[in-house]
Amino acid sequence: MKNITKYSIFMALILALTACGGISRSVTDTDTRNKSNPITFNEVDNIITSREQIINTPKNASISFTTGDKNKQMTVDKIDNNFASNKKIKNMPPNAPKHSATGHNVIFVSTYKELRLALGKVKAGQTIYLKEGTVFTLTDFGLYLKNKHGTKDKKIIITTSPNNPAILDGGDRNRKYSYGIIVEDCDYIEISNIIIQEMKLWGIHAGSETGTVNAVRGMSNSEILNVHVQNTGSAGIRIGGNSSFVKIIGCKINGRFAGSTEDKAYNEGIYIGYGDNSFTKPDVDYTHDITIQHCDISDRYADGIDLKQGAYNLIVQYNKIHDTVVPSQGAITVLLRGGIEEHLGERDGNVLVDSNIIWNIRRDVGNTYDGSGIIVGSGNTVVTNNIVWDVDPIGSPIETYNTFHPKHTKVLIENNIFCGTNEAIEDVTDYFNPTKNATLPVITAKGNILSSAYKGSNKVVSVEEIKALIREKAPIK
Repeated sequence: MKNITKYSIFMALILALTACGGISRSVTDTDTRNKSNPITFNEVDNIITSREQIINTPKNASISFTTGDKNKQMTVDKIDNNFASNKKIKNMPPNAPKHSATGHNVIFVSTYKELRLALGKVKAGQTIYLKEGTVFTLTDFGLYLKNKHGTKDKKIIITTSPNNPAILDGGDRNRKYSYGIIVEDCDYIEISNIIIQEMKLWGIHAGSETGTVNAVRGMSNSEILNVHVQNTGSAGIRIGGNSSFVKIIGCKINGRFAGSTEDKAYNEGIYIGYGDNSFTKPDVDYTHDITIQHCDISDRYADGIDLKQGAYNLIVQYNKIHDTVVPSQGAITVLLRGGIEEHLGERDGNVLVDSNIIWNIRRDVGNTYDGSGIIVGSGNTVVTNNIVWDVDPIGSPIETYNTFHPKHTKVLIENNIFCGTNEAIEDVTDYFNPTKNATLPVITAKGNILSSAYKGSNKVVSVEEIKALIREKAPIK
């Protein structure tokens, strides 16, 4: 990778100063999202012309990671190499993954009944193609894909036209519950291009639907590509049940299931693993090797991306999370409480949070959480090249918690741009009073551009300088 130049540092600084413009917006004691955000993402893209220079700076991490049983040292670069398609995916447009059914045995469906029957009969090497532009309305609680096993060369594909996609709609809003597609005990599955909307529960759910963690395996060696999930009561996409090697790429998740209690439910954008508040069950969900890239998450009422304790080998990269209320934790939450019980943190984490852009995040009034950008709670974690601004005034762009497993405490925070009215990087030491294993992380912070001072070799810019430069270089109303 190219070394960062003086010019790119200067441009990155301008970006940080420009991005912090949201701090001057007023906040009320209600749902404080600014739905008429004066900066659109396209405008941000035009302003931050140096972003690729920031992304391409060297990841010369000074820490290494122990990868469980193999006791193999893993640097940040090796984490990238472990996911062989990273560089290729990085250079794709956000909506690039669009499947072509060429060479597959295609099953065309145009009604909900036909779709349900096809999911029950589909075999390795077959594609179920939903008729473009058609609304498939649920006549029951939702769809299941069970015990279906494709292969590397013969995947099972569920898709539609990317230009005129089919819609899977929840139908009767008075139904007790509804969900899009539940995937159980499946391998080499692709779900692509579909719009899933108006579900009281999930859009796509891999693993047991009952909450019993390891009752049913989810999916492995599978992909969710260019799917749009909107207005759900629970997580838009939830991957659990010890799922492994799953890629979620180019998806859009927005909106809430309005008009009922689900409107205030915890409807995360993407939820990985399983969260159990008792922290004592031995059947932890060890979902692993999950990649989330180029997704756009907004207008939810929970974490944009929630990585639960027990999950490991996770990449969260090139995503946008914005205009969202976070009543618990942050826009991206990493393994919170992973060290409270020995069995929760016994895997090493290995989490890469890279090149995400987060803005206009607010807390829910009356909640004890802060409405922050990134929260890191356990695991060997690298947070690099992210841009976070305009979080809740009592929140921070990034927070680290005292819930780390003592075997896996290393955190690298490098080359990020963090801007907020509170601390840019906050060490939270009073979130939880551990009785067993949990401890504080060992943090290395360097090369960051911050709106407040923090230990390490970082560039600090005052709020006054930020406001002055905004007025001079990029006036924002």
